[in-house]
Amino acid sequence: MDNSLVINAGSSSIKFQVFEDETSVLSGLCDAIGLENSKIKIKFNGEKEEIVLPLPNHKVALEKVVEILKEKGLLNDLQRIIHRAVHGGETFKETAIVTDELIKEMEKLIPLAPLHNPANIEGMKLMKELLPDVKEYAVFDTAFHSTMQEKAYLYPVPYSWYKEHGVRRYGFHGSSHQYVIGEALKLLNNPKAKIISCHLGNGASVCAADSGISVDTSMGMTPLEGVMMGTRSGTIDPGIIEYMMNATGRTCKYLTNVLNKESGLKGVSELTSDMRPLEENMETCEKSKRAMGVYLQRLTRLIGSHIATLGGVDAIVFTGGAGEKSPIIRAHIANQLKFLGIELDKEANDKNAIEDTTKNSKVKIFTIPTDEELQMVRNAKSI
Repeated sequence: MDNSLVINAGSSSIKFQVFEDETSVLSGLCDAIGLENSKIKIKFNGEKEEIVLPLPNHKVALEKVVEILKEKGLLNDLQRIIHRAVHGGETFKETAIVTDELIKEMEKLIPLAPLHNPANIEGMKLMKELLPDVKEYAVFDTAFHSTMQEKAYLYPVPYSWYKEHGVRRYGFHGSSHQYVIGEALKLLNNPKAKIISCHLGNGASVCAADSGISVDTSMGMTPLEGVMMGTRSGTIDPGIIEYMMNATGRTCKYLTNVLNKESGLKGVSELTSDMRPLEENMETCEKSKRAMGVYLQRLTRLIGSHIATLGGVDAIVFTGGAGEKSPIIRAHIANQLKFLGIELDKEANDKNAIEDTTKNSKVKIFTIPTDEELQMVRNAKSI
C-alpha cells in the first residue's frame, strides 16, 4: 500500500484524511481545539464516529489523531504527510518537501496570512515530532496561480509597494481549481482547452485557465478580493474604508473585520451567510432577492471579464457547496452568456449533473465536485 495523510491545520480545528493510493479510506475533524466542547469526528469504512474529549491544544489533538490511525492500522504503510499551506507568497511556486528552511521561509510570510500560516506551520512541526521518519510535504493554496503574468498579478499602485512590501495578487483555492480544471480537460478530451473555474462556497473565487495553467483569478493579495461571498464583501471601492472611518469613527481594523465577517450575503441580506435559504425565499423575501441579485450580478461580471482575459472559453466549471448544488446560479450564468452559444440542459442542471449543457452547446457547463485533498496527494507524489 502507498498511504498518504493529508493535514489541514486551522486556528481551532484540524481536518485530516488518509488515502490508499488515490482512494480516501478515512477522514476526520478535530473540532473546537482549546474550547470546552472539543471533539474528534471520524469516518472510516463507511461508519461515522464522534469522540468527545479535551483537546487543549494542537499537540494533544494531533497525538490523538496519530493514536487513532495506529489503532486502525493505517500507519504501517504511511509514505508521506501532506500539509495544506495557505500562503506561499512568491517564495513557493510549487509543492515542496518540508524542511527547517521551508518553515523559516513560511514564518517570514506570516504577515501575508496571519490567521492561517501560523497554524499550518505548527502542524508541520508537531507531525515532525510525532512521526519523524515520514517525509512531509507542503502544498500551497497560492502555488497554482504562480503562473500568472506580471500584468495579471500587479496592482495599479506605486511599484515600490510590490518591490518593498510584496503587495500583489496571489490568488487562493489553488488545489480546488487545479483539480476541477484537470477533470474538465479530461471531459473535453482537449488538454489545450480554455476553462473558467468557479469555486463557490462560503469563500469563493473564479479562475481563468489556458491549457490547465492559471492565467488570472479573482482573489488577490488576500481572500477578501473578488466574488461576493458568504460573509466577505469581495471587491469594493477602497475609498469606502476612509469614508466609513470618518462617518462612524471606527478604525481601519474594525472595518476590515466587518468586510471579512459581516458583509457579503450576510451583510446585504441582513439575514444569513447561507445561500440555501436565500435562494429558497428569493420570490417571497425582498432581503433574499436583494442579496441574490447582487451576488449573481457580481459573479456574472467576474466570469465575463475572465472569459475576455482568455479570449474565449470552452467550458465553465462550477464547484464548491453553492457551485455544485445551485441550479439557479448555473442557469443564471448560462442565460447571461447564451450569446456565446451556451445551451443549458434544464433537466440535467436541475439534477446537478456533471454536464449541464446540451450536445449542441458551443460552450460546456460542468458541475464537478472538488477534491482538494486528492489533488494535494497527486501534487506531493509528483515530486
